[in-house]
Order: sequence, then C-alpha cells, then structure tokens
Amino acid sequence: MKFTHSILSIAVLMSGPVMAQEEGKMNPEDRAKMQTEKLTENLGLSPDQAEKVHAINLKYAAQANKKLSEAKVDGKKGKRRKGVKKHLKAREKEIKSVLNKDQKKSLKKMRIHQKEKMQDKRKQRKARKQGGKRKRPQ
Repeated sequence: MKFTHSILSIAVLMSGPVMAQEEGKMNPEDRAKMQTEKLTENLGLSPDQAEKVHAINLKYAAQANKKLSEAKVDGKKGKRRKGVKKHLKAREKEIKSVLNKDQKKSLKKMRIHQKEKMQDKRKQRKARKQGGKRKRPQ
C-alpha cells in the first residue's frame, strides 16, 4: 500500500512541470480569448466591444504564431524583435479604434503599469545573473 501511494505521489509531482510547459504554448484562439478577457475586465468593455476586440486579438495572435514559427527557422533575434514591436503597435492601434475616451486612458495606464512590471522583472533577472557570477572567497 505504501509503495502504491509513493508511486502515485511521484506521478502527481512529475506532472506539474509538464502541465506548466503546456501552458506556455497557447494556441491563437486561447491567447486571443485570454487577452480579450483581461481587457474586458480592466476596461469594462461592452459585449459589442469585446467581440470586436476578440476578433482583433485573434487576427494578431494567428499572425504572431506564424511569425514565431518562421523566426525559429531564421534564428535572427534582431529582426524578430523589430517585427514584434511593429506587430504590437498595429494591434494596439486597432484596439484603440474600438475604445471610448475613458477606456483609452485606462488602457494607457494599464500599459504603463505592464511596462514597469516588465522592467522590474528584468532588473531581478539581471541581479540574479550577477549574483551567480561572483567569485567566492577561498
């Protein structure tokens, strides 16, 4: 009985990382749905606006998926980074065309907050990398 319980415990623990890896690989439909839900919640989109924003998100998620596949083959990071920025700006412009004035202001604040959050994460990663490179005293 203990043996069976141990094997079951190990199986459950090992399935966690596999599930986490799968979450990072969203299909375009799931990505668009998640993005639309977040914007609907944060900006108070009407059902009509949510439908339009979902269509925009789906369009750009499919394009991003295609471009990512192509970029993996090319292996050129600089080109990919420029493409992503251009892609995001175009998506943002289309989304803004659906929003009213107050929602645009809220979106701008949300994007500023996201940018700050990303900068903090970069700083933390950089600090961890530098922390690991220190020479240990002998």
